[in-house]
Amino acid sequence: MLRTWESAAASGREPPLLKILADEAAQLAPLAKLPNYLAVSGGWNVRWCLVYQSLSQIRHRYGTEADAILANALAKLFLGPIHDEPTRRYLVELLADETTTAQSHNEIGFGRPPSSTTSHERQRPKVSAQQLMQLAAGEAIMVHGRDLPAVTTLPAFWERQRL
Repeated sequence: MLRTWESAAASGREPPLLKILADEAAQLAPLAKLPNYLAVSGGWNVRWCLVYQSLSQIRHRYGTEADAILANALAKLFLGPIHDEPTRRYLVELLADETTTAQSHNEIGFGRPPSSTTSHERQRPKVSAQQLMQLAAGEAIMVHGRDLPAVTTLPAFWERQRL
């Protein structure tokens, strides 16, 4: 692999892509230097897919370096329903607030036109803990780079035509 990478770099070609999949990364593949690997491996054309049950697992395994793992992960996929508090809090804070406009009407009496209409803007969270807990099986929140977060539906592996 190293010779292939070096020869590609010397010839000006794109080095081959190395993909690493670590399912149950907190238990089965607990790499002690994972935050360091993630920080430098992007420039080496290495892509990681790390699977954790919750942010609690990452924080338990890596302590204060858990934030470095999250910061160096380009794409994050949070499968629903989300019940653990640290993951819900992370998503609510990550998705921030949105501005909404509310209107109220003050009526003089029955059948008469409103005497005044008032509108005001307010900030509210884009997602609530209750909404995260109500994500259906197969629904996920996708956070990718600079793209807007999105709710997506993932088909079960047996529903896919090709694996």
